[in-house]
Order: sequence, then C-alpha cells, then structure tokens
Amino acid sequence: MIRDRILRLHRHKPSSSPPPISAHKFDFTFSNIQALQVPKGWDKLSLSLVSLESAKTARKSAKVTVKNRTCKWPETFSESIWISEADCSKEAATEEYFFKFLVSTGSSRSNVLGETWLNLSAFLSSQSPVLISLPLKKCNYGAILQIEVTCLTPKRNLRDEKWKQMHACTHDNLNQDDNIENQSEISDSKSIDQATSFSASIPRYSFDLMDDSMGRQSFSSQSDKNVSNKGIIGRQDSIKSVRSFSKDEFRKSTYATNTFKENNNAKVHELESESNMWEQNARKLAADLESLKNELTMSRSECRGLAREIEDLKLLQEIEVGKIHKCYEDDIWFQKEANENLSLLLKKTQESNIELVSIFQEMEETIEKQRVEIETLLGNELEFINTSQHFMVLECRLEDKIIKTEIEQDMKNQILKGLLSDVGKMAGQLNTKVRELEMDCKDLAEENLELLFEIKDLRNTNCELQNCLEKADEEIVDSSTHEDACQCQNSSNDQPNFDGETELAKHFSELREENIYLSQRVSGLEAQLRYLTNTNQSSLLELHKSESQAIVLGIQVTRLEEKIESQKLEHKNKLSEIQKWWTENQEECASLSKLNVKLQTTTESLVEEYNLLHKFNTELREQKIDLQKQCMDLEAKSSESPDSKSKIKFSEIEWLRLKEENYVLRMQSQKVPELQNEVLALRVAMKEIKLQAKILEASFESVLEDFEKLKCENISMSEKIFSMHKQVLEAEDCKRKKNGLEDKILRLEGDLVEKDALFVQVNETKNELRQMKMANSQYSVKVKSLEDELKQTELSKVCDERDIKSRRYQVSAILDYESRIQLLEKELEKASELNDVYKSQLESNACLVDSKILQTQESYETKKSEHKICQLEAELVEIRERYLGISLKYAEVEAQREQLVMKLKAVNG
Repeated sequence: MIRDRILRLHRHKPSSSPPPISAHKFDFTFSNIQALQVPKGWDKLSLSLVSLESAKTARKSAKVTVKNRTCKWPETFSESIWISEADCSKEAATEEYFFKFLVSTGSSRSNVLGETWLNLSAFLSSQSPVLISLPLKKCNYGAILQIEVTCLTPKRNLRDEKWKQMHACTHDNLNQDDNIENQSEISDSKSIDQATSFSASIPRYSFDLMDDSMGRQSFSSQSDKNVSNKGIIGRQDSIKSVRSFSKDEFRKSTYATNTFKENNNAKVHELESESNMWEQNARKLAADLESLKNELTMSRSECRGLAREIEDLKLLQEIEVGKIHKCYEDDIWFQKEANENLSLLLKKTQESNIELVSIFQEMEETIEKQRVEIETLLGNELEFINTSQHFMVLECRLEDKIIKTEIEQDMKNQILKGLLSDVGKMAGQLNTKVRELEMDCKDLAEENLELLFEIKDLRNTNCELQNCLEKADEEIVDSSTHEDACQCQNSSNDQPNFDGETELAKHFSELREENIYLSQRVSGLEAQLRYLTNTNQSSLLELHKSESQAIVLGIQVTRLEEKIESQKLEHKNKLSEIQKWWTENQEECASLSKLNVKLQTTTESLVEEYNLLHKFNTELREQKIDLQKQCMDLEAKSSESPDSKSKIKFSEIEWLRLKEENYVLRMQSQKVPELQNEVLALRVAMKEIKLQAKILEASFESVLEDFEKLKCENISMSEKIFSMHKQVLEAEDCKRKKNGLEDKILRLEGDLVEKDALFVQVNETKNELRQMKMANSQYSVKVKSLEDELKQTELSKVCDERDIKSRRYQVSAILDYESRIQLLEKELEKASELNDVYKSQLESNACLVDSKILQTQESYETKKSEHKICQLEAELVEIRERYLGISLKYAEVEAQREQLVMKLKAVNG
C-alpha cells in the first residue's frame, strides 16, 4: 500500500529532475559574507547566489551600504546538493558542484562589480566552518569576497568506521572461542575422547555460525544508520533467542557425556541418534539465519528507498507549502490593499459627510445672515448716501493732489534740466582740460625721456672720464719713473718737466674733485627724475580716473533722463487710466443711485401693500371668527325656532361671499413670496453696490500708494542730483589738483634747465680732461724715447772708449788683430756718426719740446672750446633722437588708449 502511494506521488511530481534514489543530501550555509577593497563610487551593493545547474538565482540579499571600502551582508544563505553513493564512498568526489556569487548594485546588469565561483565538493568532509577569501573576477579594482562556508551534514570516512566495526567483531569472537575451549578441556577430563570430540564439534560449529551472523549483523547495522529502529530491535531479539537455545543444548550435551560413563554402552546409539538430530537442527538454524539475513538486506534496501521517497515527499511538500504560502501571502497582500482602499474610501466618505454637514451649517448661517441683512438694508440707505458724499470729497482731494504733484514734477524737471545742462557744460570743460593735460603729459613725457637719455650719456661719459683718469694716473706713474731715471743726465730739462708734472697733478686733482661733485649731482638729478616720473604717472592715473568718472557721470545722466521720461509717461498713462476709471465709476454710481431710488420706492410700496394685506388678513380672520360665532348662534336659534331657516340661508350666502374674499386674499398672499424675491434681488443689488464702493476705496488707496511711490522716487532723484553735485565738486577738486601738478611741472622744467647747464659744464670738463690726457700721453711717449736714446748713447760711448783702450794696448803685441782693429775703427766711425746724429736729434728734440709745449699751451685752450662744442652738439642730437623715439611710443600708447575709450563708449551706448 505504501509503495502504491509513493508511486502515485511520483507520478504527480512536477517535471523538474528529481534527485537520484541512491544519493545523499549535503546542506551548506554561507555566513559572514563581506566584500573588501570596494572602490569609491559604489555606495550600495547586493549579493546574489546563482547555481550553475539551473542557471537561476537561488538567493539574493538586500542592498547594503559600503563603509570604509567594506560591505558586510548580515544574511546567511543556505543551499543543498545531492551526491551519489559512489561519489560518497570515494575519498574525493569526482563531480564538481559550482555556485556563482555575483556582486552588483542591483539596478541593472551594467552595474556589476564582479563575480566569483565556489566548488562545494571541496567542503563535503569539513566538520568546522571554513573562512575563504575569493578575488572578484571581471573587476579591475582588486576587490575580494570573504565567505564562511559550513557543511551541516559532513561526509564521514567509511574505511575507518568499517575497520573499527570489524575490529570489534573479531575481538568478541576471540573471547567467545576462549570460553568454549576452557569448557571443552573440563569435559575431556571427565569423558571419552570420541564423545568429547564429537560433542565439542557441535557447539563450536553452532557458535561459529552464531558469531559470524552476529559480526555480519553488527557490521550491517552500523553501516546502515537510516533503517528504522523497530525492525533492528526485532531481529536482534530473534538472534538472542537462538544464542540462548544453543547454550542450553550445549549444557545438556555435556551432562549426557558425563552420565554416559556411568550408564551402559547400550545408550551410545541413542546419543548418536540425538547428535544427528542436533546436527539437523543446527543446519535448519543456519538456513533460517541465512534466510533472515536475506530478509534483513531486503528490508534495509526497502527502508532506504522509503526514506529517500520520504525525503522527496518532504521536498515536494516544502515546495508546495512554499507555493501555498506565496498564494496566501498574495491573497493577504491583496486583501490588505483592498482594506486600505476601503479605509481610504471610508475616510473620504466621512470627510465628505463632515463637509456636507459643514455646508448645511454654512447654509443655515447664510440664511440667518441674509435675514439679518434684509433687516439692515433699510438702515444702510443713509450710510450709502454718506459714502457717496465721502467719495465726492475724496475725488476733490485727489484732483488737488494730482495737480500739486504735476506742478512739483514740472519744477523738478526744470531743475533737472538746468542741472543736466550744467553737468554737460562741466563735462565739456573737463574734456577740454583733460585734452590739455594729455598734451602737457605728452610734452612732459618727451622731456623726461630726453632727460633719461642725457643721464645715460652722462653716465657713459663719467665712466669714460674715470677710465681716462686711471690711464692718466698710470701714465703719470710711468713718467715719474722715467723722469727719475733721466734726472742724472738731463738736469737742464728737468725743471720745466717738473713744473709741468706739478701742474698736471693739480689739474688731475681738480678734475677728480669735479668728477665726484658731478657724480653726486647726477645721482641727485636721477632721484629728481624718478620723482618726476612718479608724479607724472600719478597725474596720468588721476586724469584717467577723472575721464572715467566723467564718462560714468554722462552715462548716469542719460540713464536718469531716460528713467525720468519713462516715469513721466507711466504717470501720464496711470493718470489717464485713473481718470477713465473714475469717470466710469461716477457713471456707475449715478446709475446705481438712480436704481437705488427706484428700489427704495418699490420697496416702500411693497412694504405698504404687505402691511395693508396683513391688516386685511387679520380683519378677515376676525370676521371669520365672528361669523363662526354667529353660525353657532344661528344654529342654536334654528334648533329653537323654525323661522331661522331663511336666516341660515342668508348666512350661508354670506359665508360663500366671505369664502370668495378669502380666496382673493389667498391669491394676494401667494404674490407675497414673489415680492419677497424682488426684495432679495434688491438686497443683492445693494450688496453689489457696496462691493463696488469697496473696490473704489481700494482703487483710491492704490492711487494713494502710487502717489507715495512717486514721492519716494522724487526723493531718490533729488538724492541722485545731490550725488551728481558732489561728483561735480570732486571734478573741480581734480581741476585744482591738475593746476597744482602743472605748477610742479613748470618747477621741474626750471630744474631741468639748470640740469642742462650743469650737463654743459660737465661736458666741458670732460673735454678738457680728454685733451690733457692726450697731451700727457704724447709727452710721456716723447720722454720715453728720449730717455732710451740717451741711455743707448751713453752705453755706446763707454763701450767705444773701452774698445779703443784695449786695442791700443794690444796693437803693439799682436799683429794678427789688424783686421779686427780695422773693423773696430769702422765701428768707431759708425758710432761717432751715430753719436753726432743723436746729439743733433737731442738738440732738435729739446727745441721741438720747448716749441711743442708752447704750441700745446696755446692750442689747448682753442681745442678745449671746439671739442666741448662738438660734444655738446653730438649729445644734443642723440638726446633729440631718443626723445623722438619715446614720444612716438607714447603717441602709439595714447592712440590705443583712445581706441579703447571709444570702444567702451560704444559698448555703454
């Protein structure tokens, strides 16, 4: 029956591939999952577990924020795999069971940080949790995923268990064999050898079979742990019964052998027959044991199949329960949404009911207010008249204020026009003065440049003078040395040379002092030039500022004029609109006043009619009551007298007439609601009139506000005009400063004239120094040449005298020297000739020196003036050229500045 049910369940299973019958289930959990070294920009991450067999996401976590480049998921994933018994029996599984961990943001496939693969077959036999760190593939940032894997049902080592079980079984068998041998030895001492051997073989055989069956049973029971406990206990009881039965039989057999000695040999055959019977019984028991073992194996295999089928049924039940749970959850969610919608509808209906109640209350309040207003309408007529009078007074005031504002605006406009004309004149004067200042600045810049070039030339000349002085000093030193050497020979020529040297030394000292004085003066002039350039630059900056201020003021004036014109147009438009609106309101007020008068007359007539009808109705009611009393009296009288019938008829006729009158009155009373409606319409018209009056008041207030705004604008315009006045005063101050700068420039020009005179003097001194240096150099050269000639002549004289003396002494002694003497004579002649030449040259040189000294003294003064004039002319030409270049550069810069100013004006315009 159970098998049939299981087969039916298998038939009704879904198409998904079921696990194999001979397979074991291994459960795994993944906990403490965290991603390390997460790059920046990944704020939230989610983890999903994907199976390779199904290629579907088995588990998925929620998004977790990244902190300090680590993302830790608190969830623990659980997953199970099925492995066949063949793989379980092996130490290392042949198949691989891969699972993929995918880390992403969860929004799209493109936002995937990385993925890793994990083989669960490596953790089948791990009994403790294992922490693994796996690098993420397809990730260029070096991120790592850390997982703690735990196997809830680890695989045990079957070889060790089998070895332990076999070892335990063999140990039990050896103990039992030892006990049996001890008992057999005791029996041998008391019985015959044949009987004892036969009887011992029977229990040993039976016990060996029993032990073997017990060993097999223990091995099979320990290897198959999933079999039900009840079947195993029943089988063990049967085996214990067999064991006890064999022990009893063994005792009986030993007792028979002991009694066999006492009894006769006739009983041997009986014992043999009994032993044969016992052998047959033992064989039957062995066959029974084998059949029981077979049944055990079959039952165990059936139990295993049933257990697997039970597990499959459990899995199916879990899947179906999950589906049912999902269905229930969906139903519950749908019902929750429906309940929420219903609660929202209830709330909305409650709110609508509350709103309806409030609307009804408001309607009742409005009805009551209308009643009160109907009562107060009659009293509001006087108020309307008063308001119309107040409006008339306000109109008069408004007209007066408008006239006053127009007059004030005209006055202010005239003042503004005068100020603007003054400002324009001032701006024109400023522009002319600015141009004059620019021309002056150009001239000053040219003069400054000329001064700079002159200063540079003075520096160069100063350097040349210093070099010349150094050279003159060197020449004087050389001339002094040469003069000391020539003092012994040319004593006659020493006095004029010494006098010339002293004069030259004095002149050189004076020139040095003048050079120092001139260098100091040049440094002072350079400082003055710097000061002048700085003042010129500051004046130019002030001019630029004044020009920019004048331009800004002109722009502001134009803007103010445009604003004033626009404001005038706006005010005119507003005034025209206000006048139109005012005339329209006046017409409406006149028409409303006429309507009000008509309505008042109609209301008065209606009220009078209503009062008359009410009085007439009350009179008719009283007449009716009187007639009813009369009818009662007449009925009483008719009952008393038969003559009252005529009176009754008469009363009936009167009653009919009264009915007709009553009908007429009812018709008139029906007209009362129409009259009430007319009264309500009149009240509504009155309300509209009141609203229009309020609108007129609001417009009047807006006009007043506009008037106040105009006042504020006029005040701001006056403030701007005051600021313009201040700026004009500042421009006048700038003019004054400009005049002061012009005075300073004139003073500086005077200083420059003085500097020019000083430069002329310096140039004269420079020329004199140059001439003196030239003359000194010529004198020194001549003196050196004369000294050299004197030395040579003296040496030649001494040599000639010595040669002559030696030759005179040797002529008499040596004849071989005749040729030498002739040569010496020739040399003497040459030397004497040279000496004569030298003497003549010395005399001529002395005359020439005297004449040259006189000529140099005369021509020195003439050359001085000529040389100074030439130098001054050359320096003037150079300075003019430099100033022309600088003035051209300055003109170019000013042209560029004027172009920029024109561009700025065009941009502002």
